[in-house]
Amino acid sequence: MSPFPIDRSLMTLRSTGDGGEFFSDIIPELYRYLEEKGEYPLKEMVDHLVIPRNKYLYLPGASPSYIYEIVDGAVKLGSYAQDQRETIYEVLGSGDFFGNLRYINQEFFEFSKTMVGCRVRRYKLAFFRRVIIEDPRIAEWFQSRVVHRWWRAETKLFHIRGADMEGKVLMVFQLLNRKVTDARGNEHHLFWLLSQKEIGDLIGASRQTVSGVIKSLIHKGEIHH
Repeated sequence: MSPFPIDRSLMTLRSTGDGGEFFSDIIPELYRYLEEKGEYPLKEMVDHLVIPRNKYLYLPGASPSYIYEIVDGAVKLGSYAQDQRETIYEVLGSGDFFGNLRYINQEFFEFSKTMVGCRVRRYKLAFFRRVIIEDPRIAEWFQSRVVHRWWRAETKLFHIRGADMEGKVLMVFQLLNRKVTDARGNEHHLFWLLSQKEIGDLIGASRQTVSGVIKSLIHKGEIHH
């Protein structure tokens, strides 16, 4: 096993919105909070979509004018490598938000793709940017999400830089060791929705290496289906 210590607290880590445990004391759910306030024309500002599995919400080079919230399901984010192959760098689940806020003056070269059938809320960008500034509670909620996403990225980078290959795969498993519900109500384990190539994308390893490491970790009882 890796001499590099794996933070076992990651076993309970969730992505930025799952279950609301990080943010429920601020706002349990953004859309519900906006509904209860009754100050905004939500029917005009928010679309409710059902997206089938393996469909793109946007592609690299596009300039989406929306911010997306996953209600049910899972989405992977990524871009294209030099050989034009898709390479993912983030996996999101229920309660997570994603999209281009357009705060950085650079080309947005990201794709988002559903991993299972998803129910999604699509907020108009101008509206989303307005409410995260105007309402102090929403502003605090948004800031806490940004900080948590930042912390999550640093945690992943720390383990990827310091762990051996088993430690890296175990870190990804710990981060994604949870079930997600798709648009039809079926449950899926988030880690096992990823291909071995995609797990490799997240840790900088080949599919063949990941395959061998997963077999070893299963044999040791470190990961499970």
